[in-house]
Amino acid sequence: MFAWLTGFFANPALLAGSAAGSIPIIIHLLNKQRYKRTWWAAMHWLWASMKKSHRRLRIEQLILLLIRVLILVLLALALARPALQEGMGLLGGRASIHRVIVLDNSYSMGLQVGGQTLFEKAKKLATQLVEDLNPGDEVDLLLVNSLVEDPRTASATKHSELARDIAAARLSDGTTHLPRGIAHACKLIKDRQSKNLRKEIVLLSDQTRNGWETGTQPKKLESVEEQYLNEVLDDPKLTPKIWVVRLSPGNARENLAASALEIDEKVVTQGVETQIVARIENLGTAPANRVPLQLYVDGEQASREELALVEPHKPATVTFRHTFLQPGSHDLRVELPHDSLAADDDAFLAVDVADQVKVLCVDGEQRSEPNASELDFLRQALSPARALEINAGKMPLQPEVISDGAFPDANLDDFRLVVLGNVALIPKEKIAVLEQYVRRGGSLWFWLGYRVDPALYNQDLGALLPCRLGEAVGSGSSDDRNADKLDEKAIDHPAISKFQNIKGLPLNQLQVFRRFKLLPKEKEDEQKSVRTVLSYENGDPAAVEWKLGEGRVLLFGTTADTAWTNWPTKNHYMPLVNFVALHLIQPEHLQRNRMVGEPFLYRLKREEFGIVRREGLKLQDPDGEPVAMDIDTEAQRAFSRPTRRAGIYSAEVPGEESLRAIHFAANRVVEEESDLDTIEDAEIQAYLPSRPDEQPERGRLFDAPLLKHQIEFLGEEFADVKEALKKHKAGKEVWRWLIVSVLLLLLAESLLAMRFGNYQK
Repeated sequence: MFAWLTGFFANPALLAGSAAGSIPIIIHLLNKQRYKRTWWAAMHWLWASMKKSHRRLRIEQLILLLIRVLILVLLALALARPALQEGMGLLGGRASIHRVIVLDNSYSMGLQVGGQTLFEKAKKLATQLVEDLNPGDEVDLLLVNSLVEDPRTASATKHSELARDIAAARLSDGTTHLPRGIAHACKLIKDRQSKNLRKEIVLLSDQTRNGWETGTQPKKLESVEEQYLNEVLDDPKLTPKIWVVRLSPGNARENLAASALEIDEKVVTQGVETQIVARIENLGTAPANRVPLQLYVDGEQASREELALVEPHKPATVTFRHTFLQPGSHDLRVELPHDSLAADDDAFLAVDVADQVKVLCVDGEQRSEPNASELDFLRQALSPARALEINAGKMPLQPEVISDGAFPDANLDDFRLVVLGNVALIPKEKIAVLEQYVRRGGSLWFWLGYRVDPALYNQDLGALLPCRLGEAVGSGSSDDRNADKLDEKAIDHPAISKFQNIKGLPLNQLQVFRRFKLLPKEKEDEQKSVRTVLSYENGDPAAVEWKLGEGRVLLFGTTADTAWTNWPTKNHYMPLVNFVALHLIQPEHLQRNRMVGEPFLYRLKREEFGIVRREGLKLQDPDGEPVAMDIDTEAQRAFSRPTRRAGIYSAEVPGEESLRAIHFAANRVVEEESDLDTIEDAEIQAYLPSRPDEQPERGRLFDAPLLKHQIEFLGEEFADVKEALKKHKAGKEVWRWLIVSVLLLLLAESLLAMRFGNYQK
C-alpha cells in the first residue's frame, strides 16, 4: 500500500515509531494540574504574583514539550533511514551503495590486445570500481563463465581485501553466459539484503557475440535463474541499475582453435599402430596456410604434422599415427602455434591402452564335440589366435567361456562385455547384478535359440532388453528357400557401416532359417532410445540395441551358431562379430574425457572399492591443485564436481597391492567461445523491451521484466564509467544527521530543564 515510501526510506516500517512523539503530550495532559479554588485571607497577594509569572511558565513548558516530542520523532525517522534525492540542496548527495561487480573470466577474455589481455584490463577496472567507493559502501565480486563461482564479499570496512581478491582472480576455461551473470548478481543482492539504498550491478566483459547469443537466438536462463531476476525486480527497494562495461578487442578477429583430439578405435591395443585424429577450427575470416601441429604423449613430443589449409568456419582434421608400447593410462595433447588467444591452442585426451580386453561368453548349450556348443564359432571369431592365423592383425579381445550353470557365481568386474548365448534361465539376483553392470558402463549381448522362452524373457528381463520377444518364425532348415536375408542397404549403424569398405562380402549372403520376432517396447518413451542394428530384406529388425545408463544392451533375434543361420560358415562372420563387439565395449576412458563444466566419472573395480571408500580419491588438476571426488557406494563409482579447468588431470587409485595411475582430460567448448565475432550494443538492446507488455522483435533476453532503460552500455575508460555511475540518482541517507540532532536535542532538553527549574525556585 505504501510501496512508494521505499524510495525515501530504507526501513519504512519503522516510521510507525514516530507515533511515540505523542507520549510526552499524553503525559503532559494527564499530569496537568486541576485547581480547586479556596479563598483565604492572603490569597490576593499570591494571585497577583502568579498572574505575573503564568505566561512565562506556559512558554517554558511548551518548549520542553516540543523538544521531547522532536527527540522521539527524529529518533524514529533515523531508524527508518530516510534519504534525500540527489540534487536536493546542501543535504542532497550520493546515497550509500551496494555494488556487485560481475567479472567475466571466460577464456575469451584472455585475448591479447596491445600487449595486455582483456581480463587484465577488466581486473584493473574492477579494482578502480572498488577503490572509488566510500567507507560505508558495500561491494561484492562475482566471477562468471559458463559456471558462476562462489562470490567474494567485502563489508563496508574491508574494501582492500576485495581488491586483493580481484588481483588474484584467474581466467577459467569456461564459456561466456552474461545473462546468467546478471541473474546471479540479482540473487546476491536479494541474499545480502543490504540497507544501502543504491543497488548497482557492473558487468565487465568483452564484446563477443557468444556471450549473449547461442546461434542466432538470445541465451536463455534456467527457470530458477529467471526467478532470481523476478524476485529482485518485483521489489523496488532491491531493484538495481545495471551497467555493462564492454572491452574492445581492437582488430583481433583471426583465431585458430584445437577443438578435439580423438582416437578412431574405442579399444586401443598395446603394440598396434593407433590413428589419433585432431580437429582444428578456423574461427576467423581469412584462410590459414601451412599450420603446424605437435602431438605430445605422456608429456613427450611424439609426432609432428602440418595442415596445408584451414578454411574459415570449416573444420579440418589431421591424423597422427602412434604405437603405444606400454599398457595403462596415457595422456595426449595436440598443440597449435600460439596466436592472440592462446587458451584454445591445445586439446587433450586421456586413453587406456590394453594388452587385452576380456569378454565373458556364457554358453547355454555347452557340448564336448568340436563346434557343437552355442558359442564355439563366436569364441573363435573373437580369438586373437584366430586373427593372427588369417593375418587379420592383433585383436584386443580375449574371450572366456563359461556354462550358464557357472554364470550366477561369475564376477563381472573384470569384463567389459558379457555375451549370453541361448541361455534359458538367469536367476533374478543375477539379473539385478547385470542391470547394475550395464548402468555402470558394461555392455551386454544376447543371442537366442531354442532354449529361450520369449514369455519368460519378457517377464524377467524386460528392464534390460531393448525390445520384446515375439513368436519364433521360420522352418529352421538350411534348405529353406524362403530363409530371411539381411538387407545390405540398411547399414547406417556405426558397427555395420564398416562393411561398406569391405569388398566381396555382401550382407545379403547371410541367411536366417529361424528367428524370434523383435517387437517394440510397450512404453513409447523407452522406444525412443532403441536403435536397429541389422534388418532383414522384408524390413523386420534382425538386431536392436539401446543405451542403458552408461552401457549398452544388444539383442540378436537368432542363434550364434549354425542351428538357425549360415553366418558362421561365411567370411562375414569374423568381421561382423568383432565390429559389433568393439562397438559395444565402452572403454573406461570415455567417462574420463569431458568438456569443461562436466564432471568426471570413474568406475571403481572390486579390489579398489573398499579402499577408496575408506581413504577417498583425489584428483590433481592441471595446476597441481587437489580436486576431491565423491563416492557413489550404490553404483560403486567416483565422480567429481563439474570441471573448471581444461587439461590433463591425474589420480593414483589405491588397490590391494599397489597404486594405479589414471588420467582424465577436460577440453574447452571452442565452438561457443573461440569465435571472436562481436555484437553491437543496439543488437543486445533489441532483445530488451521498453515496456513490460512489449515483445521485442528478436525475442526476449530475459523472461523477467527487465526493461531497456534499466541496462546501460559503457566503454572501457574508467573516467567514463565513473561519470555514468555518478549520474545514477538514488538519494542520500541523512540518518546520521538525525542522530546528531537527537543528541543535541537531548542535551538542550537537559540544560533547559535545569535552567527552568532553578529559575522557578
